[in-house]
Amino acid sequence: MKKVILFLCQGVEEYEASVFTDALGWTTTYGLEPIELVTVGLRSKVKCAWNFTIEPEFQLSEKRQTQMKEMGVNIIQQPVVIDKNIITSRSPSAAMDVAFAVVEKLTSTANLNRIKEGMGFIEKSGV
Repeated sequence: MKKVILFLCQGVEEYEASVFTDALGWTTTYGLEPIELVTVGLRSKVKCAWNFTIEPEFQLSEKRQTQMKEMGVNIIQQPVVIDKNIITSRSPSAAMDVAFAVVEKLTSTANLNRIKEGMGFIEKSGV
């Protein structure tokens, strides 16, 4: 099964995280190919923007942050940025687009369309 790492930082908006749990959750019950979602944070508990708390499955160490900086991690101000296997966004407004991009990249356009249909984002064919 393919896996997606969802990095949760302090102040993440709940909606940004929930679209991934929803879209990827649908792949395991309705999709043609399941995708496992793994949550990662810098702390054992991540406090969200609106006072909601998420407990990531894994905690990333401070050393890993330093390594990422040394590898040249760069910030690009665009709604959605896709760089090989890393997909990021700059605001909650792009969250669903990112979740759908992950599903399509890991599976297929046909699977993405099936998920969108099941979630009500596109009309069922032939109806």
